[in-house]
Amino acid sequence: MLPLAILAGGYSTRLGSLTKDLPKCLVEINGRPFVEWQLDLLVESGYSDFIFCISYKSEMIQEYLADGSRWGSRIRYSIDGETQLGTGGAIQKALPLLGDAFGVIYGDSYLPIDYSNVESEFLNSNSLP
Repeated sequence: MLPLAILAGGYSTRLGSLTKDLPKCLVEINGRPFVEWQLDLLVESGYSDFIFCISYKSEMIQEYLADGSRWGSRIRYSIDGETQLGTGGAIQKALPLLGDAFGVIYGDSYLPIDYSNVESEFLNSNSLP
């Protein structure tokens, strides 16, 4: 499977007080941080190389996820820095870690689908430059 960029750098203001002191991906859902549910799903789908594009409370995300070995995966980080770069900027900054072909998912998405089929269809579609 391709490396997967996970966009998890936003301020999450719509969640109000839940994200005042915590990044959205670490908000607990049914007793576990959301990011655990997401990583379990993605690893089960065959992904093992993740690049988290982060900004807000980035140190908390890095501390919690570490290198990804807990999921039998590799997790690396691309950090926006002082100014949030937005979706396009975050992906552009992460390109050296991602390579020429990669997937992208938002850090608050949980879609139980056959990711390997989606990736195969894309790779076979001749949509790559």
